[in-house]
Amino acid sequence: MDKSIWFWLIVGGVFALAILKTHAEHRAYAAAKETYRAALAALADDPANTALRRDALHKGRILAAAGRRLNARAKTPRVSVHDELAIRNDLDAIHAGVPTAPAGIAEGLARLAALQREGVLTPAEFTQLKHRMTRRPTGVEDLIRLLRGLKALEREGVLTEGEFEIKKWDILSKRMRDD
Repeated sequence: MDKSIWFWLIVGGVFALAILKTHAEHRAYAAAKETYRAALAALADDPANTALRRDALHKGRILAAAGRRLNARAKTPRVSVHDELAIRNDLDAIHAGVPTAPAGIAEGLARLAALQREGVLTPAEFTQLKHRMTRRPTGVEDLIRLLRGLKALEREGVLTEGEFEIKKWDILSKRMRDD
């Protein structure tokens, strides 16, 4: 065969591979977008579910990474530079409908009892907080949210058990001093 034919065969093969790779990246982006939308829909059905929120965040990050891969060779960007902010806005928009304040002392006590069952509070801590809550119920929701957040950080390995206990007692002691 002539050298020019080999040259054109190689050039054609390189172009074909580039086209196949780009097509695969577009398919991966489309699949990530569908998966993210499905995760957002599942979260919309149960906006208080933290596992679904984490799943949607993870899938949003996968979508953002797929978009960045497409942008690497694109002339015009397809995905915002602020991917993380856009994902957070999606999640916050869904979460906005979740009620944040307890209907009353009974609901607050039930939520404290749930914290005790989850292992966030000891029975003695629960009793102390229950006593304080029946005297002064304001701010209990913030306390519950803060303690749950700390426990979640411990479960994820961000805090050790000792660090969690120290921070929990710091928060509880400040709460007791305020009363």
